[in-house]
Amino acid sequence: MHINKGVIWVKWDFLSVAIIVLGAYLYVRLLQAEEKKEVKLNDFQIRAQKYVKSGQFAKAEEEILKDLKRNNPSNFAHNYYALGIIYYNQKKHKEALHALKKAWLADRENYDAIFLIGRIYHDMYQDVANPDFLEKSVYYFERTLEVNPCHIQALFGLGAVHFDWQNIDKAAECYRRILDAFPENANATYNFGACCLGRENYEMAISYYKKALVLNVDDQQFAEYHIGYCYQCLEDFERAKKWYTFSLENGCKSAKEKLNELKARKTAGN
Repeated sequence: MHINKGVIWVKWDFLSVAIIVLGAYLYVRLLQAEEKKEVKLNDFQIRAQKYVKSGQFAKAEEEILKDLKRNNPSNFAHNYYALGIIYYNQKKHKEALHALKKAWLADRENYDAIFLIGRIYHDMYQDVANPDFLEKSVYYFERTLEVNPCHIQALFGLGAVHFDWQNIDKAAECYRRILDAFPENANATYNFGACCLGRENYEMAISYYKKALVLNVDDQQFAEYHIGYCYQCLEDFERAKKWYTFSLENGCKSAKEKLNELKARKTAGN
């Protein structure tokens, strides 16, 4: 089975991480607020928040560290989580893990902190291919889902690992859970199609890939490529050619090889 791009992770960029920090401020403060009364951020946290929004992570770190020096236990979960996010953006994996684990220790319900620990271990695995890091990422994704069963990023992460391990049924279960909660999620639709392809259920894979295209999935050229591949497996070579052509036009260079393969097959009279 030829897989060019199997499954899609949720894309993270600096802006999305900054938004997560803002959400963490509100999340932790809400948990700490008795009777759901509003609790205002202190001056250090407000300044750190502004620095994060503008991408000035070093200055945001300074403000959080100043607040931690005040040794206020009610701020530990909040501040260590924010610090972990800041270090993550600076690619300081060791420091980020240390801070996030302290955040988790201070608040066992902070599922975003647990998830990010898993995400960092997965990033580290991609850098050095240490299987221990991958095992740890799975552990933390699973812990995340124990706290929040619908945590979409953890389901994407766990699904991606199981897919890479060829645990197709487990991967499909993760993406099915996302689709049960968010039926119009384009990347989960694509990934479920990849699982169908992994099971060699080509017709079902085509239907999910086509739906993913309608939903404007990331990297549409790979969905088109896989549709072409599925049609090729079904020996519908004209449709395979059409979809490979779409994929190539949209930037998937591997589609050129498949088109040449179909051309050679036709020339040989097969």
